[in-house]
Amino acid sequence: MVSGNELIGLKVISKDFGEGTIVAVNDGKADIAFPGGAKTFALEIAVSRGSLRFEDDAVNSAFGQKQKEDALTKEKLDSYKNASKEQRKEKKEWLKKQVKALMKERDLRLELFGGDYVYEEFEQFRKKYRNMILNYLSYHEARQILEDNIFKRIDFGTQRVYSFGISDHF
Repeated sequence: MVSGNELIGLKVISKDFGEGTIVAVNDGKADIAFPGGAKTFALEIAVSRGSLRFEDDAVNSAFGQKQKEDALTKEKLDSYKNASKEQRKEKKEWLKKQVKALMKERDLRLELFGGDYVYEEFEQFRKKYRNMILNYLSYHEARQILEDNIFKRIDFGTQRVYSFGISDHF
């Protein structure tokens, strides 16, 4: 890519203003002197749209290469975002499936062994995947699964229990 100082003095051709010369380049904007007066262009945008081109084909190809690289980077980023959304959806579905199976087993064991029974496998799952549960599931789903005191604050002076959301806690 050609730097800003190297562009000063180069001849350009504008579709609207004809031939001109670059007199200054600052922050990607070029001041160009045309016969009818000076104009300022956002250089990369003007070149990519075709409203401005350089007289020197080597400079035009350097700008074209930069645009191709930018397009590839954007394409990679978009594909990563889509893959990330898909992975997040898969993780959420897996988590819901695991939770449903474990909660069903826990409820069955509670019926059989009474309310004091602790289903260790479910407790380990809750501890291991706590952050995933908080990040991937809704507030109500997470509350149902975690069933712990992060959702309550007890005022020991008055013995009142105040409920609040996950975002208030973190």
